[in-house]
Amino acid sequence: FIALWVLNAKEEVREQVAAYFKDPVAFFEGSGVSVIEGEAQKTINEELLRDIIRQYMAEKGELSGVEEALEESFEQMPDLASILENVVIEYIDEGMRIELIETQDKYFFEVGTARLKPEAYRVVSAIGKRLGELPNRIIVEGHTDARPYGTQRYTNYELSADRANAARRALLDGGVKEAQIYQVRAYADNELRDPDDPFASSNRRVSIIVPYLE
Repeated sequence: FIALWVLNAKEEVREQVAAYFKDPVAFFEGSGVSVIEGEAQKTINEELLRDIIRQYMAEKGELSGVEEALEESFEQMPDLASILENVVIEYIDEGMRIELIETQDKYFFEVGTARLKPEAYRVVSAIGKRLGELPNRIIVEGHTDARPYGTQRYTNYELSADRANAARRALLDGGVKEAQIYQVRAYADNELRDPDDPFASSNRRVSIIVPYLE
């Protein structure tokens, strides 16, 4: 199966795999170089291998082509090009992660609320249309920055939970099936995207995770 997958993988991946088998030593890079009997021992290029493994898992986990499909949907909304720059698609160990990341001048939610802005609703609904075509389950996460919000009765936990649920409802409106929703998680400021700057705008985000099929 792996051999068939490599043959059908993107050219870039095939080249990376071929480079490894052609010259394994050159494929490794990093720090901590030591010399044993004249042969260089180097740390593995973990990021490169991780990318290869994740793409393999995407193929195996029925996520192949989803990123391209989402990008096609985004291209059909040229009037939202500015906010779409803040939608980041990544592969993590759990599966595909689609993050809606706020910046200092671009917001997905009305300030201090869980109300999706109209343009943000359109983006999330478009994502929901594509994800609704999949058999995969979906996890929605809400995150805030470290600024204390609200009162003792309404904190960053409540805000992150409400924003995640607002995104969940927009996904359902777009076409995600209720049974696909597996979890809604509220992290407040406990999983910062930029831990070096707890108050950074990028820490305010909603993450939509599509786990690999088991």
